[in-house]
Amino acid sequence: MEPTDGEALTALRAAFDTFFAASPADALDRTVAFSSVRGRGSGIGGLIGADPAVAGEVFGRRLEAIARVSLRAADASALENDIVITTDAVLGATRETLRGLGFLSIVLDELGPMSLPEGGGAVCELSFHLLFEHVRRPEEAGDVIDHILLDDTVAVAGASEILP
Repeated sequence: MEPTDGEALTALRAAFDTFFAASPADALDRTVAFSSVRGRGSGIGGLIGADPAVAGEVFGRRLEAIARVSLRAADASALENDIVITTDAVLGATRETLRGLGFLSIVLDELGPMSLPEGGGAVCELSFHLLFEHVRRPEEAGDVIDHILLDDTVAVAGASEILP
């Protein structure tokens, strides 16, 4: 069964968050919002192919989405540093890492203007254009029945003997 756009978007959020985990970007004051631009099945009707290891079908869903990352910092200088850390965290991953997470492409779409609110601090929004593929692999069915015991005698209801 093909994954839904909602399932793929949840997987996209989790994959995008890994860019910030265990990096200097994890400590930044940021919010991330996603908007799906377009979703479609991978392969033919969502079917990518068969998985011989599990003996099942592999389904996928591709999402084209925008990730809007809002950054807040104490001042303009700190915000500029946070922008560099964020873009390095997202765009600095290797191709193998990106593909392993499900990203087919990531592009810095827009670097919004820096604003300085009256209450102090500095704010900026970055937009990343993402092409993401969520793959649902088949699950192991569990143990397989190797041997079925058959009783070669049949009892007939109401009969007093067992038929051969």
